[in-house]
Amino acid sequence: MPPAFYTAPEFCEFEKSTLFREQWICLGRVDQIPERGDYFTVDLVGEPLIVVRGQDEQIRILANVCRHRGSLIAEGAGKAR
Repeated sequence: MPPAFYTAPEFCEFEKSTLFREQWICLGRVDQIPERGDYFTVDLVGEPLIVVRGQDEQIRILANVCRHRGSLIAEGAGKAR
């Protein structure tokens, strides 16, 4: 492949919009959030995410950015209060 495939911003955007939107991607392991309220944060191609086990035991992935202030909601791992 030509070097531009590894450095061109347009190609990076193309990969994000095609490959990452259509495939399952492992963000972590279930044993990282064994209890209700446990969470960890991860960055996926520039998108900050929170992986959390809810009070109903379901695992959810949410944007880790406050809509109003644009800042990160959490860092690292922990337990929600």
